[in-house]
Amino acid sequence: MYEQILRVSSWKHLLPKGSIALKKRRYEKKHKKDFPEENQNRFLLESARAEWTQWFAIIPFGLFGLFVPVK
Repeated sequence: MYEQILRVSSWKHLLPKGSIALKKRRYEKKHKKDFPEENQNRFLLESARAEWTQWFAIIPFGLFGLFVPVK
């Protein structure tokens, strides 16, 4: 669905990465070439941060729903 309908691969590179705000603690998945424990821990931390960001982004939708009149 993502490729056939939304064609995500054609515009995905235009989206900002959340890890840019972290600067020195930034973790680039595309450069992952080795698998020492430190890299695995950084990957898990970055994945958890991204997941929490997505969940927190849902909160405003619930709040706006309280103020939008039902028709």
